[in-house]
Amino acid sequence: MIFINIGFIGAGKVGKSLGIYLKKHCLTVAGYYSRSFESANNAANLTQSTAYISPDELTAGCDIIFITVNDDALPDVDAQIAALLRRKTWRCKVWLHTSGAHSSECLKNIKIAGGAVGSIHPLQSFSDPQISAKFLEKTFFTIEGTAQALLVIQEILNAADADYGQITVRQKALYHTGAAVISNYLVTLLDFGMQCIETAGIDKKAVFSAVAPLIEGTLDNIKRYGTVKALTGPIVRNDAGTVAAQYDSIKKYLPEKTELYRILTIATIKMAENKRITLSDAQKLKCLLKKENYNE
Repeated sequence: MIFINIGFIGAGKVGKSLGIYLKKHCLTVAGYYSRSFESANNAANLTQSTAYISPDELTAGCDIIFITVNDDALPDVDAQIAALLRRKTWRCKVWLHTSGAHSSECLKNIKIAGGAVGSIHPLQSFSDPQISAKFLEKTFFTIEGTAQALLVIQEILNAADADYGQITVRQKALYHTGAAVISNYLVTLLDFGMQCIETAGIDKKAVFSAVAPLIEGTLDNIKRYGTVKALTGPIVRNDAGTVAAQYDSIKKYLPEKTELYRILTIATIKMAENKRITLSDAQKLKCLLKKENYNE
């Protein structure tokens, strides 16, 4: 791999975690710029790099700049860096943002000003930088951008022996929706299930420990067999009586969750129909889930 210096604009959890991760894989992290010099200095200390006082100073010493700011700050950074590039002769810099929701098009002004732009999104949630950097070792990265940016991204990820896949600008929003459904709505789903178990009489403090093996077993089945084949329970057994009993118990004890249960059950029936259950049986199960008035 060619020798490159990597800089970061933004010294939050993502920037710090990526800096630690890249440095571990023998890539040169030059340092950080942040609106708060204290934040930049903290990130620099974690990566044995430099805290820069301005984007100009950071860019002068770097070949590749990761923009690891909040999504809302991306337009301002794009405008600021584009103005900087118009005053300088830096045309070979590569600018990579890490947003999952936005494509490289959000750096269009940098591109117009002569920079190569791309996005590199780690399919991971971030907390403590040291812990998150370890998780990055098994994280899948999604990339897109200009041809020059993609070459550089691939070189970096290959050096880190990372798994990655390329998508187009048009696919970015759908990709991020999938990531949000898995990361956020899985939490919502677990909260719903745990509420049911707690309401049934299991001590709140014991609920997670009780269901953890079930969660782990389900994830393992999905890994081994895929989602449809991993399905277990009354729907794939075509156990209409159990589905009806569940629906009635939700309406009685957690009425505010009735519509959520109904939607999830119908979605699961549709997922299984003509694969794990017949179309006829699927239709009979759907008929049990008539939408009724209930207290919100």
